[in-house]
Amino acid sequence: MRIILLLFILFTASISNGQNTFSIVVSISNIQVNDSKVFIGLYDNELNFKTKTNAIDSLIFIPKEKNAEVSFNKISPGIYAIAVFQDINSNGKLDTKGFNLPDEPVGISNFTDGKKLGIPTYNKAKIKINGDTIVSIPLIFNVDKPRD
Repeated sequence: MRIILLLFILFTASISNGQNTFSIVVSISNIQVNDSKVFIGLYDNELNFKTKTNAIDSLIFIPKEKNAEVSFNKISPGIYAIAVFQDINSNGKLDTKGFNLPDEPVGISNFTDGKKLGIPTYNKAKIKINGDTIVSIPLIFNVDKPRD
């Protein structure tokens, strides 16, 4: 009986070890250092990313410096997108202006060239996670027209 119990424990342990999870370190730059919060959402599908609802994980922090790092832990392998914004006026939401474009600093994963972002899409932002990953996201200011 003990041998069967020991084999069962070893078998279940090997199954749970097969479920690898990883960490995503998000390195954010171009932050305005003030008392405004930075909101970060991790998304696993296009609809939730587009509507910024049902993030599978999210973080909020008040920056102390122009650059910061935060982590999402225990993330399963897959395709994800990360959206970041800084709530400059502290109203708890991303404000927009004409053409529904952001009126506060924003950034997405997989976009680091520092030019105007345009309308963020899941396709632009998606990243493949199959190991511990560092994602650099600069906050972009004054997004003023959509791009194709």
